[in-house]
Amino acid sequence: MARKPAQHFKEIIFRQEIIDKILPGITKLTEAVASTLGPNGKNVIVKLNLGNVYTKDGVTVAKNTDFNDEYESLGAELIKEVAKNTCDEVGDGTTLSTILVNALITKGLKEIEKGRRVDDLAKEIKDGVSVVIEQLNLQAKKITTPEETVNVATISANDQELGKLIGDIYNKIGEDGVIITEDSGTLDTFEEEVEGSRFETGLISPYFVTNFERQRCELENPYIFISDLELSSFAPFVQLLQKLTVDNNNNIISFVVIADKVSGEALNGFTVNHVKGKIKCALIEAPYNKHDKKKFLDDLALLTGGTFISRDLNLKIAELDSSYLGRAEKVLATKNNTIIVGGSGEREKIDNRITMLLEESKTSQDKKNLELRISKLKNKISILKVGGNTKSEIREKKYRIEDAVEATKVALKGGIVIGGEIALINASRFLADGIVKESCVEPFKRLLKNIDREQDFTNLIEKVGNNLGFNAATEQVEDLVDKGVIDPALVPITALRNASSVAINFLKTDSIVFNIRDLDEPMGKDDAFHID
Repeated sequence: MARKPAQHFKEIIFRQEIIDKILPGITKLTEAVASTLGPNGKNVIVKLNLGNVYTKDGVTVAKNTDFNDEYESLGAELIKEVAKNTCDEVGDGTTLSTILVNALITKGLKEIEKGRRVDDLAKEIKDGVSVVIEQLNLQAKKITTPEETVNVATISANDQELGKLIGDIYNKIGEDGVIITEDSGTLDTFEEEVEGSRFETGLISPYFVTNFERQRCELENPYIFISDLELSSFAPFVQLLQKLTVDNNNNIISFVVIADKVSGEALNGFTVNHVKGKIKCALIEAPYNKHDKKKFLDDLALLTGGTFISRDLNLKIAELDSSYLGRAEKVLATKNNTIIVGGSGEREKIDNRITMLLEESKTSQDKKNLELRISKLKNKISILKVGGNTKSEIREKKYRIEDAVEATKVALKGGIVIGGEIALINASRFLADGIVKESCVEPFKRLLKNIDREQDFTNLIEKVGNNLGFNAATEQVEDLVDKGVIDPALVPITALRNASSVAINFLKTDSIVFNIRDLDEPMGKDDAFHID
């Protein structure tokens, strides 16, 4: 049957139409997300297919907001881009990013309407943001007490009980520890500790993402192929995968490849068969470590109970069977990192290798890399089992926990600044008047609005600064650092950097081409490799 030709619909709109049609989408989404800011922020009801979610999590609101109007949707996508990038980088700051980008855009448009040159405005924003970020870095101080860790987690999670749970875990496992979430199947939320490891490389292709909301691949009980080979052919894997499928009574298997490079037919073969549901798989780039990559991969094979398929062994992939492959309870992979939970390696062999590495480190000149290998072999993973009354409640709580986990990790590594939206105000006071300085005050204004105190802004802005801020929980001006109202320093830094980037691009935009394409094309090639 002949395929109908693809149809294209194009429309071009220019500056005034951009303002009239796109800006409302920016404003609407900002208002919805910004209403959640602060300890007493407003709830937002998110209507989902499985029911309603009542949330104060800006990430949840942003991800689930769409408009029927294509122009407003484009405006919303600009906001989502800033929010997502900030959340991906530092695990928090979605609401802050949203408020800042909206402020920079709306204030910038007013300046342009007055006759300001766009290039001059863009330079002012770039220069102003650079000054603010420099000052935020100077303000940052290292976390020195367990209480500060708990305070950061509490503010990010917007929940005292969850914040204490997360903070206490980090105080136990340290900044390099790993925390993941699962459903508890009960009303309670609690911690379990398991064996596991994390490394800082991830998915070779986004086609392997299985959880689209969290943009990660989640595989249960996978087989794990670990190698330093550069793989370009899929044919040898067909025989191996067929053996595994037979071993599993022809059920769909999960298969993870960790290798130096996967390209060509190998990449296409795994991708097509994953997308078509023949197998569940993830292709993961081997961890970077130019000095000890092979040794690290061998450690990883030990953790998972498999064999490191080194090019030095001259093994043929087609002749391998399950005895050469590692196993794990779960593998979680994003584009940036991979977590292996519950590897099948023998504890005695792992402990013996740790002992050997400890002895070697006493006399080695490469002590740093040996210590890194030891830490990876010792890694424990804390699983936060999340409970609640409904699936939607558990889902929303898991999102807040995951964001708080990342924010706390960032704070442990990058330091903390005063919270209550005061850090940006402190940093912006080194600027001359302008839209960056005005925009840095907007989060504080919104904090007051969310507790119906916006009329007090003029009075309060003169009282806050340094460690003094307005505590939205007590509605008093007090020493916020002393009260534990603190934020990871990288949150306002990242939020402002991302917001300014999108705002500048928007302000410099003179036209938008809408290109709507109606395609009747299948994904992948019909003649690609298949597993029978």
